[in-house]
Amino acid sequence: MSRQILRGFVRLSRLLRTWLEEAEEMGMLKHGLNLKEIANFILISLNGAAALYMSSRDPSILDQTITQLRFYIHQLKK
Repeated sequence: MSRQILRGFVRLSRLLRTWLEEAEEMGMLKHGLNLKEIANFILISLNGAAALYMSSRDPSILDQTITQLRFYIHQLKK
């Protein structure tokens, strides 16, 4: 089961990185960003928020995560 979870994480991270690469090619992102690390960070943040939400059922966890990820992503833009 853990291999399947890891495979899913890797696949989704690659998809996010592909989208980031497309944005970079379109000139939307700052130069010199580590897109692999950014994709992993976004995915880890979402997974952590999902786990916390499932244990607490506190919607503010998801709201705060989305707000902060939007802020973070905005900082990547030119």
